[in-house]
Amino acid sequence: MLSLLCATALQTVPLARVVYSAAQAVVPESAVVFRLIIGAVATLGAFDAVSGASTVIFSPNTATGMVSQAFNYRILVGPRAATIYRAAPLPDGLYMDRSYILGTPTTPGATQVKLTASDGSHAVSKWITIYILAPPSNAPPSFVSRPADQIALAGETTAFHSAVVSESPVTFQWLFNGSPIMDATNSDLVFINTPNVFAGLYSVIAANEFGSITSAPARLYLRVSLVDSAAVWSYSDTGKAQPASWRKLAFNDATWATGAAPFGFGWGDESTLVSPGSNPLRTNITTYFRHKFVVADSNAYTGFNIAVQADDGTVVFLNGKELLRLNMKPRGGISPRLPALTGRDHPSDQQWFNTNVFKPLVLTGTNVFAVEVHQAKTNGADLRFDFQFSRLVE
Repeated sequence: MLSLLCATALQTVPLARVVYSAAQAVVPESAVVFRLIIGAVATLGAFDAVSGASTVIFSPNTATGMVSQAFNYRILVGPRAATIYRAAPLPDGLYMDRSYILGTPTTPGATQVKLTASDGSHAVSKWITIYILAPPSNAPPSFVSRPADQIALAGETTAFHSAVVSESPVTFQWLFNGSPIMDATNSDLVFINTPNVFAGLYSVIAANEFGSITSAPARLYLRVSLVDSAAVWSYSDTGKAQPASWRKLAFNDATWATGAAPFGFGWGDESTLVSPGSNPLRTNITTYFRHKFVVADSNAYTGFNIAVQADDGTVVFLNGKELLRLNMKPRGGISPRLPALTGRDHPSDQQWFNTNVFKPLVLTGTNVFAVEVHQAKTNGADLRFDFQFSRLVE
């Protein structure tokens, strides 16, 4: 009789009361045993549905804690119950206690954790992310980008940039030569087509509730043109090699043609067209340019800057001394038939390349720039050359 009742109870828990009454009538002592069996079967039978569609882990998909602070997260299952809970892997310092993830985190970071709820026979699982944050340092802002020196012409757009990391809101204040600039309270300082931009030192203060930090000063140099982009140059577009002396001040370029920059062909906006050569399938590799200018007192200036546009490559000389190479082999001699390293397409070939000039190379009195522009291939479709030379004012 006891075996029959146990089988019946296992098949259908809702008949538990009937089974219990029958057992009490036949073998009173078995009532206690059946009460325990039926209770266990009710729990396990209900949890059989944990693996079904109606039962899930519904605790949050994410949890956030902080290093050195107590952490508490409960695994919630419904509508049925579970008896065994697991979670792995756990961030350092955390552990399982029944259906809870507890502990004190020790390491910041994000951890993907698999939660499992089971009765030992059936289980459901779910992935969550536990974020552990670093503790607040109560520190002032820290620069990740500081203002850098700038060179600008009066009236053109100029910008100083800064960026910080901070645990709380940040305010900014820009300084000029150590004094606050009115209304300059953004992370960037931008002068847009402003003629009254002053050369000098610019810095920025970044502050939060815990303190402030001041950037190292960046210098703004103003360029005063000595050779502008519309200057008249002598040039040779014959395709013939020039003697080494063509780079020097004493060279006689009286037989060369003259014209105003910008020079080139294939663009449509050239002030002076230069010849690509007599054979369109074999254009001249090298075209030569010279320009003389006068500096009253080279020692009176802080420094000098050149800006050049060249399609495709160029070598620039000042008074016979090489200043720079752009898109040419980095060292060694440059022959008239040597092509540029790569072809440059619009708009990259119209970008200005800027560099400062070693001050002692600029002479008091007459100076000469000698520039050779090289094509990247013998059937080049275009050429461009433009040039600026300026003195710098602090």
